[in-house]
Amino acid sequence: THYEFAPRVANGEITLLAFGRDDANDTYGHGTAVTGIVGAMTNNSVGIAGAGWNTPVFAMNAFNGPGHVYNSIIYAADHGAKVISMSFAALLPSSELGALEYAFDRGVTLVAAAGNRNSSSPAYPASYDIVLAVTDIDVYNGNRCGELNGNGYAFGEWVDVSGPCAAMTTFPSIAGGGYSTAGGTSIST
Repeated sequence: THYEFAPRVANGEITLLAFGRDDANDTYGHGTAVTGIVGAMTNNSVGIAGAGWNTPVFAMNAFNGPGHVYNSIIYAADHGAKVISMSFAALLPSSELGALEYAFDRGVTLVAAAGNRNSSSPAYPASYDIVLAVTDIDVYNGNRCGELNGNGYAFGEWVDVSGPCAAMTTFPSIAGGGYSTAGGTSIST
């Protein structure tokens, strides 16, 4: 657990879950980076401050096998999540649509990364009508982040909103501790 999250995990504000594994360790740091944007400690004079002041977070490691993303969405909806942020994108319609509809019917706001493919082709789950599709934009000069980092970006009528990314250096991205930069639609989401 990153030191920005440890106190919040201990007092129950952040719930770490893994489906299909014994632990919720973030092997690649991606989940730690996107969770830090919202869930990092605030007013502690260390590192960064998350955007959500004491916002409860379910940090779920859901990519451990078939059905785990689906189960994660259902779990979050059943345990009071108000927003589900999905920092992943696929080229084909996903098997999670039933779980997304389940969560949406319970009043959960669904937000998903539109993908880093430099394409107008829809990505899933972002392009479902019940999901807010987020692409990225460089807040300093208005360029798409993909133009800056070579990863590409998503565009088209199915994209709902752009969020800032790239050149952001104030979120944890190394599992276990530390800070780094990142970019892409996952960060915007």
